[in-house]
Amino acid sequence: MAEETINTQTSDTITNHTEAPKIDLVGVKLLMVIKNDKGENEFLIMHRIPEKYPDATAHWDFPGGRVEPGQRFNKSLLREVKEETDLSVKFSKAFYESK
Repeated sequence: MAEETINTQTSDTITNHTEAPKIDLVGVKLLMVIKNDKGENEFLIMHRIPEKYPDATAHWDFPGGRVEPGQRFNKSLLREVKEETDLSVKFSKAFYESK
């Protein structure tokens, strides 16, 4: 079951899902908070380089990609992180913002 809170600064509804719903999206960007070995929070960003991404200039970015039709968001997140960074991560929970 989802738990909702209201962000009083922006009036946006933030929904915390422990089990990600099935959604139909074409593309997503992922902002991940990862617990390191010391239990500290870290953000996952990647350096995109023209050798691997020929249509882009070198820049820092979040992993991202497509949610395959019928695939759950959390499965897409794990797949995209593995494809783009070769890291194996565990899904814990997702936060969604809606207006």
